[in-house]
Amino acid sequence: LHPILKEKEPEQLQTSIPIIVHEDAAPYGKKRSVNLVQWGPLEVYGSDMESRFVHHAYIHKQGDSAETARAGWELLWKEFDHMADGCDRDGNYIAKDHDGTIWKFVFTFVENDFDMDKEHGLPNCAMGISFCRHCKATNRRSQWENVRPMSDLTQTAKWRESLITDNDAFKRRIVRPHPLTASKYFNMYTCRSDTMHCNDHHGVWSSIIGSVLCYLI
Repeated sequence: LHPILKEKEPEQLQTSIPIIVHEDAAPYGKKRSVNLVQWGPLEVYGSDMESRFVHHAYIHKQGDSAETARAGWELLWKEFDHMADGCDRDGNYIAKDHDGTIWKFVFTFVENDFDMDKEHGLPNCAMGISFCRHCKATNRRSQWENVRPMSDLTQTAKWRESLITDNDAFKRRIVRPHPLTASKYFNMYTCRSDTMHCNDHHGVWSSIIGSVLCYLI
């Protein structure tokens, strides 16, 4: 599904470095936040200061549309197009070895916490009933509305029958437009929740471990 990687053989990618994007909110006042978009290589040796690069930031206000972020994201995609060829916008090589090897940098995916799904227009925890981007699990107290309970982690859970495995079907579930989902790079594997937030976000692991233990017992 990746526009740059899909027609490449492994041998052609030996000089390509996978890069990822991370977006999160950071405080700039007591009650205000700014969204910060940064990028860097997938695997690194060194500190964040050495390996994570801030691309742009924008002030996010309640009720703002995704247009607030469009200018920065569109510039980011243009720069990623150049980096995939190993050059900057002026055609100069970004990293060229003495033996003539040209290193390229290919965007692969974004890693964020669950709250950024709402920002990017994907099914999310703020939507209520159908909140998961990968299936149609439900999250409701009423048993009449909670037809595919997200808390049911048994092998016969009803939400397992509603997994979204088709890329076109995944894209049709986008709630509102965003420069990320409108990009040629976007597909059902582009947005990934990082491990730290999966462990820490609203007791997700507590629910999983508890349900699995209950099922085993």
